[in-house]
Amino acid sequence: MRCGKTIPKDASFFYSKKDMLPYREQIDKTVNRLMLFDKRARKADRKFYERLSGLRRKIDELCEPTKSGNHYSIDPQNITLIQELEEDYKRRQGNIVLRAVKNIKPEIFERKYRHKVNDNRLKRNLAISHRKVGKLIGGFLASFGEESEYLSRDYTDRLQEIEEEMEAERERQEAQEARASRYNYCKE
Repeated sequence: MRCGKTIPKDASFFYSKKDMLPYREQIDKTVNRLMLFDKRARKADRKFYERLSGLRRKIDELCEPTKSGNHYSIDPQNITLIQELEEDYKRRQGNIVLRAVKNIKPEIFERKYRHKVNDNRLKRNLAISHRKVGKLIGGFLASFGEESEYLSRDYTDRLQEIEEEMEAERERQEAQEARASRYNYCKE
């Protein structure tokens, strides 16, 4: 987690904040490395993106006027729901990493002045800092998969709700068209 050393202590540790803008790429790389490290997190991430691509296919089907029965063409670029969900998912993953960095940052011992060659106090402070940081990083790595599963499950549930809303809207639209066609049939 190299981003811990570059982020200043007085920064707000939230992915969407303006002062995190220069560090977002580094945070994203850290999240990707953690995904490679943790099998549970990788599985949860894959599950989220599979559901997201399924929703993207459904939206594309709805946007085609011939398949959906719509008489109007909808531009899929105007529907930003998928992009917003993906950005929010990325933001929350980044916040998980930033929360860990925020907890680890104060435990890193920094030298304030020049020490002697074999300063025992310096060695002790560095050893204590090393042990505390090691425990915090170990705890973070152990919990990252679980937190990713929770995050993925929350978003998977949200995606399922969106699919149900889309299905209900489509059924309502079909029922409305059926009533309209029945009304037009009677008029003729």
